[in-house]
Amino acid sequence: MKVAVIHGQDHRGSTWNCVQIFLQEIIKPGDEIQEFYVNQMDFCIGCFQCFSEGEECCPHFAKVAPLAQAIDEADLIVMASPTYVMGMSGQLKAFLDHLGYQWMVHRPRVSMQNKVGVAISTTAGLGAKGVTKSLRNHYFHWGIPRSYGLGFAVAADSWENVAEKKKEKIIHQLKKTARKAAASTGKKQFHPFLFLYRKLISAMHKNSAGYERDRDYWIEQGWI
Repeated sequence: MKVAVIHGQDHRGSTWNCVQIFLQEIIKPGDEIQEFYVNQMDFCIGCFQCFSEGEECCPHFAKVAPLAQAIDEADLIVMASPTYVMGMSGQLKAFLDHLGYQWMVHRPRVSMQNKVGVAISTTAGLGAKGVTKSLRNHYFHWGIPRSYGLGFAVAADSWENVAEKKKEKIIHQLKKTARKAAASTGKKQFHPFLFLYRKLISAMHKNSAGYERDRDYWIEQGWI
């Protein structure tokens, strides 16, 4: 199994520790894991080159491409971010903005149909579940039919200061979901809303709406 992990922050706090616990439960000998940190990611400048000309024309392609390739090749994708003012980190959002071209409405990767996504976030108070919901929304629009969200309110400013009983519950949930994700990986998944969404976009491109490059891509894939 190949696993791609995208960390929304290089801070080794509660979210990072939760990711490591999740990985320790799921990784087996022979598995391949790639971890990336997006702290130095440039902001998308809205030039639309990825939509109209191709993702390789993005001015930040050199930074984005290795992460995009790892995601494309992975069986399991883990995106994690601490909760900052009720949302994901700005660094992770900056990275995800660069992948707009592979949303379902544009040029979704065929490989996404057989992947599993996991979203992890922690917060001292509120907002973690909102972050995981947002990250799972990206998985959906990439065309990934199955994803899991793990959002935790740790009531502490560091993993070391999380109360032991709370920490035990979090670890239990992480390991439980890790086993579910592992069991789902490599199996054909079906999401009814994703199926209908794909049909809707297929009709849109058939009527020549949207970017010509996107329509050509859908034709090449045999979707319209």
